[in-house]
Amino acid sequence: MKRFLLRGPGVSLRPALSKSRLPCHVNSYSKIAIAILCVAYSLLMLPHVPSFTDDSQTYIAFAPVRTAGYPLFLNLFGIRAAVALQPVLYSLALFFLACELLRSLTAGARHVVIVFLILLTCMGNPELNKYHAMVMTESLSMTALIWFLCVIVFFLRTASISAAVMASVVVGLASAIRPSAYALLVTLPIMVLFRWKALAGRRSVMLAAVLCPALSLIAIERSATSAYHGAAATSLAGRHFFAKAGMIEAPEAAASDDAPTQLLNATLQSRYAPIRALLDVVPRWDVRDALSESYEGCLEWSCIEDVRDSLHLPEAEMNRLALRVGLARIRRSPMAYASLVWERYRSLWTLYKVRYPDAASVFNAFIEAHRPLPFQDRLLDVSEIATPSTIGRFVRPLGLGLGFLTCGLAIIGLAAGARLQALDGRLAAASLASLTVHGAFLFTAATCVGILRYTIGMWPAMMTALALGVAWLADVSMVRARKNG
Repeated sequence: MKRFLLRGPGVSLRPALSKSRLPCHVNSYSKIAIAILCVAYSLLMLPHVPSFTDDSQTYIAFAPVRTAGYPLFLNLFGIRAAVALQPVLYSLALFFLACELLRSLTAGARHVVIVFLILLTCMGNPELNKYHAMVMTESLSMTALIWFLCVIVFFLRTASISAAVMASVVVGLASAIRPSAYALLVTLPIMVLFRWKALAGRRSVMLAAVLCPALSLIAIERSATSAYHGAAATSLAGRHFFAKAGMIEAPEAAASDDAPTQLLNATLQSRYAPIRALLDVVPRWDVRDALSESYEGCLEWSCIEDVRDSLHLPEAEMNRLALRVGLARIRRSPMAYASLVWERYRSLWTLYKVRYPDAASVFNAFIEAHRPLPFQDRLLDVSEIATPSTIGRFVRPLGLGLGFLTCGLAIIGLAAGARLQALDGRLAAASLASLTVHGAFLFTAATCVGILRYTIGMWPAMMTALALGVAWLADVSMVRARKNG
């Protein structure tokens, strides 16, 4: 098994992401077909008019809580042109990822099928496709994610300084578009560890190349945003961590002479206690996850607005106070916070939470039995009757299975990185894509709620990890079967 992990199942002893052994005409025809597919997808996805959500205006106006990347994109091209560009840029990124995979895979023409599977699964998800028309960060951040995957494969093939710098720059730009991309920073040094033995004499330079551009771009974006907004510059961290603090039980804070601090502590300890008591008696974990997420979203916004308004503080100062009070409560109960993070992480992999056939009836009965719910008039979607979905019975196990499979691939990657081992190329790429997904999900779970659009945002990495991981495993099984036969 060690030989399969490190070298792959073929006779070649090279790491499996290297020069392509595909026949030239197969490679050329494949690229032409990929280009036609990407152009067709771009034309099909071009929106007639942009679609707006409640958050869209905060990007258009470059609200102080937003990073600069997406507002700059919207203002540079104009809203209609920027939204029209979103599917085009996504398709272009997929084209380059597919071409890099064709260049890198060594096992022959059958890997063309794997490349096309990645393309089709990244293009054929209707839940993903609707985001291309929206004035939201999802489409552009998924494009950045695909570029990141492309550069990962390029680095595994070449172990070059230029590939390391490119990966780092992509992470920096992705972080300017959406802060959840900070989680990609963790993947960068692990990527280097996969080729550690081949980097003798230039390891320190490589680590600098893979980290410094990303950290510099993040620092530049943060400094520019702060300079642009001045004293109004802030983030959503205060709202997010205050809401998480309200979701957990913790010892009461010491009395404070500062009236705003005392009010926020009392709000967390007493006002939100009925929410925690209600969640403690929910009979099913998936129903609890759904209800808990609704309440955490409420605690970020509508369930706290009257308290925030009563303090008459500027938004930036209010957010700093909420962050300080929220983090202090989390520090008093770290295990409860860890349990909440696990719940949110699990939720990102759990589809059809209350529409799963066995859960819908439990959800509806529980809601009816406990009316009026705490803050019921401020909750979103909780008052609606959950209708069972037959599709959900099949989709949920697939989602959870994908989570377990990518978790296994991520663990293999972490173990190999810790041992400084050069994995088989397909397995290395699958492991890094899986680490990217799980790192992003853990970051999301630790900082905000686990809603569906955050899951969809990592779909391209999931499909890349799945296809490459299955391809590697299938080849291992075939070689073993031949030996046993």
